[in-house]
Amino acid sequence: MAPYHSLTLERDTLKVKWAVNDCCFHIAHNTKAVPLEKIQDVQLSEDCCLTMFSLKQVNVETAAGAGREVEAAFCAEPEKVRDAIQLAARLHKAAMSAPGAVAGMTRAGGLGGGLGGGNIAARVSTMDTLVRRGALSPEEAARIRVSVLASETDPMPRLVDAANAMDQAIITPNEFAQIKTKIIAQIQD
Repeated sequence: MAPYHSLTLERDTLKVKWAVNDCCFHIAHNTKAVPLEKIQDVQLSEDCCLTMFSLKQVNVETAAGAGREVEAAFCAEPEKVRDAIQLAARLHKAAMSAPGAVAGMTRAGGLGGGLGGGNIAARVSTMDTLVRRGALSPEEAARIRVSVLASETDPMPRLVDAANAMDQAIITPNEFAQIKTKIIAQIQD
């Protein structure tokens, strides 16, 4: 049996598609969507067959307690796959913890713009994640940190949304840089 895996990170889910060939010319196609908020851990594992070819398997565990929700082998760069899934899950959880965050990403599924601004830990986590992603420099994060933490409403979801739009090629890196400059200026005012 030879499996084929395709992993796709979407706004709030990890979609997995795989096909299994049973060597008798039968191919079974399967699809699964795992909500990012349920992802608890992403690990790499090896078995004796994978080790022979210097390969690793990506394992995604969820909060449902069902064990491994996703097992995907034969990824070209499994470390980058693991890191991307972990980053997407952290960003999604940070956005969900901030009330009135980004349209379509609030806890109640509403349109954002509500009062309140999320807790300080979520704001710090969001800034740290943006620095790790390279969307915010350590100097920029240090410059706006106190203003972000003291603000009544959390300005970071707009920056996260812009970074996600750039990653999805919805906006150009130049447009992202301009948006980031304006958001930072508003935060510092």
